[in-house]
Amino acid sequence: MGDVARHGRTVLFVSHNMGAIMQLCPTSFTVQKGRLASQGPSRQVVQEYLNSMFEGHDPTLEHVPRHGDGRLRFVSCYLRNETGRRTESPIAGHPLDVVLDFHSHEELSNVQFMFTIFNHLGIAVTHCNGDAVGRRFRLARGDSTVVCRIPNLPLPHGQYRIAVLAQDHVREMDGISTACVFDVESSDFFPNAYMPPIEFSTALVKHNWQLTRSDGKTKALYELQSCNKD
Repeated sequence: MGDVARHGRTVLFVSHNMGAIMQLCPTSFTVQKGRLASQGPSRQVVQEYLNSMFEGHDPTLEHVPRHGDGRLRFVSCYLRNETGRRTESPIAGHPLDVVLDFHSHEELSNVQFMFTIFNHLGIAVTHCNGDAVGRRFRLARGDSTVVCRIPNLPLPHGQYRIAVLAQDHVREMDGISTACVFDVESSDFFPNAYMPPIEFSTALVKHNWQLTRSDGKTKALYELQSCNKD
């Protein structure tokens, strides 16, 4: 598309991929409910759009945009740390529960829950899906809660939002693009205080370093906690 645009053709690119928009399009437009909401340089329009995803979040989920047939309806989405307390500032490297409270208007079977975590640039950094671990649910009518445990939060410093979805073998029942927002402000993911800059990472990865000397006789394994220069 970039090559086509550089040869003098007009390209209309419609996407939720903010990085691609800023790379390919000098000018952007935001459309809300079929109407033009804003226009201008892509970087400015994209930043305004991303800010709107975090501002004015309704934790009760009563007045948020949603889609689905409504047989099941999310009523809250929040985070819980390893002590069982609610948190809006989870710690990287610690366990984290994503808690989804919902109301089912009828008995349901084969229900699949999933959520995607997006960073401040609108990039999906991870996706958690019941099908990945072979868990679908049979639900009774009424209020229930489903919890997804992340044993070791691998996110760098930054602001994030969670999009949630519930569906079965028939169709989607409820989906919300911003069900929860949170900030990662601290970390003990690594053995020291180091945290890679967010512009260089969307996820944290455990790793170590190994040095092999040129004579082939001496090897030194440098794990993350080692600061030796030998």
